[in-house]
Amino acid sequence: MQDAATPHARRPALLEVSNLQVAHGRVQAVRGISFSVPDGAIVSLIGANGAGKTTTLSAISGIVSATGSIRFRGDEISRLPAHQIVRRGIVQVPEGRQVIAHLTVEQNVELGAYQRGDRAAVRSDIDAMFVRFPVLRERRRRAGGSLTRGEQAVVALARGLVAR
Repeated sequence: MQDAATPHARRPALLEVSNLQVAHGRVQAVRGISFSVPDGAIVSLIGANGAGKTTTLSAISGIVSATGSIRFRGDEISRLPAHQIVRRGIVQVPEGRQVIAHLTVEQNVELGAYQRGDRAAVRSDIDAMFVRFPVLRERRRRAGGSLTRGEQAVVALARGLVAR
């Protein structure tokens, strides 16, 4: 029987980070961090400003260079370029939302699928986002820049989900 406090303890790791280190010039931004994320778990990375949270996520995404090991679904990804990491299924939904103001909500969500070639599945995923987030369906033809900040955050989340 699994401990109720750790329901994911026996699940295989989806993401494993071992001895991750990132330096920005002479500044050591991340020093030997190690953790694993079990498949199906929801995990938060918390810490004070400047503690290395964003840098850690950027290293996992291939945006900044790092040493150590980053394994996703059992494969080492630490030396892959960012676009190949995205193809494997790691996507960031940035805090700043980065909605393109002049594109419609639907076009902004479609941007999440720019590396996908399965057009029918992409259309199905976009339609599913409009079911999951009714506010987006209602505003699908509006310019992304006309939405509230909260609505823009939902667009960014839907875009990340469409990327798979």
